Amino acid sequence: GLVTEQYPNDTLMPRIKSPTLIFHGQRDEMVPASHSEQLHRGLSSKSRLVSPPEANHHTNLLGEVSYLISPMKEFFGLPGNSSSAPDVPPWALQRRLCLTAAPPAF
Repeated sequence: GLVTEQYPNDTLMPRIKSPTLIFHGQRDEMVPASHSEQLHRGLSSKSRLVSPPEANHHTNLLGEVSYLISPMKEFFGLPGNSSSAPDVPPWALQRRLCLTAAPPAF
């Protein structure tokens, strides 16, 4: 079964209609990789599970292009051939701040 928590992911996953990209390291000792596999199987929309064998719960996904950048570009059909990580604002990497930060105005 899935980790017991306040979010009923197992019942909500089938309702997701948008393309969904899931990242979960095989060496995650906090949440078993089997949980993301189960959630992935529950999706009815276009989806992909990226589960690097050497990644753990705290692996920096921007530290290795094959973890996040390449799968994201392929899955969403993003243009460009740069192998460098995108410029991510510092607040986006701090959960406390990203929940309160307003997105930049365009």
